[in-house]
Amino acid sequence: MSPLPHVHILLINFNGWRDTVECLDSVFALNYPDFSVIVCDCASADDSLDQLATWRRDDPAICRAVIDETDIGQAQQSGTNVTVIRLAANRGFTGGNNAGLRHLLETNAEGLVWILNNDTIIAPESLREMVRCAEEDRTVGAVGATLLEYKDREMIQAAAGGTISRWTGMAHAAFPGAPRASARELRPRFNYICGGCLLIPLSVLRRVGLFDERFFIYTEDADLSLRIAAGGRKLAYCASAEVWHKGGATTVGGSPFHDFHNVRSALLFAHKYNRRGFPASLAYSVYRCVLPKVVRGQWRRLSSVFRAYRDVFSTLRDLRRVPERSVPPPAAPW
Repeated sequence: MSPLPHVHILLINFNGWRDTVECLDSVFALNYPDFSVIVCDCASADDSLDQLATWRRDDPAICRAVIDETDIGQAQQSGTNVTVIRLAANRGFTGGNNAGLRHLLETNAEGLVWILNNDTIIAPESLREMVRCAEEDRTVGAVGATLLEYKDREMIQAAAGGTISRWTGMAHAAFPGAPRASARELRPRFNYICGGCLLIPLSVLRRVGLFDERFFIYTEDADLSLRIAAGGRKLAYCASAEVWHKGGATTVGGSPFHDFHNVRSALLFAHKYNRRGFPASLAYSVYRCVLPKVVRGQWRRLSSVFRAYRDVFSTLRDLRRVPERSVPPPAAPW
């Protein structure tokens, strides 16, 4: 029997060390023999770096290194199993993850990378189950798990991910609210895997590229999933892998931050995948995101939506000045 591949577990921390430490504790309780962890700190303003430095300080099983982003790509001391990368600014979910992914690719790392939200708790068998799913079918390009509600341990939040419309950029989770016990019987229809729990072979990332950083947060996982599928690889759901997700630890639904980035990313996604139909996408966004707030008198949230529209057009102007680089098709065979 061939040995299990090494898995690099990647977390992003932004002013959320309590969640990150709880996640790390569950990670180091995994029933998996060969993994290491990268935590990218996005210029946290709290004492996250100090807390991460003192977490399990006296545990002989933890060998940590702390590097700046200028050291990305430099090999670490042998035996290091926790690497903290200190970023100079908050680059969002995409930029934060890409820093860790670049570090792996530039150090010629092998195996798989498991991208996790830092506000997740992992069942001990989850990684082994997801790796089994990836290893059994080498045409699989990414694997998702059963995401469960942290506050209701028996309720599904999403089965792998969900579906996203290329026309509107709006996404819908697969089977939210379904009972945990039904997970193995579910046959979800999905065209993206949630970036909060996403296992990818590094060989696939080398073919399709990293997260598109025009999406600061939201839809970036859908974009990457569509690129993986366009390259001829499957998206797989491992129902037996369970991950409890708190949700809203960094972004609160209905907040100005959420409204701004939700609208912004949806429209940029629609423009990327349905450029000719973008005017219709914009009109639909006004119908869905502006009119209800006018009717309800939600003026503060409405202001965030208008800021998102301004930012979208500014971003598109910048893209026209610097032509977008297309993602090359994967070479055959995989």
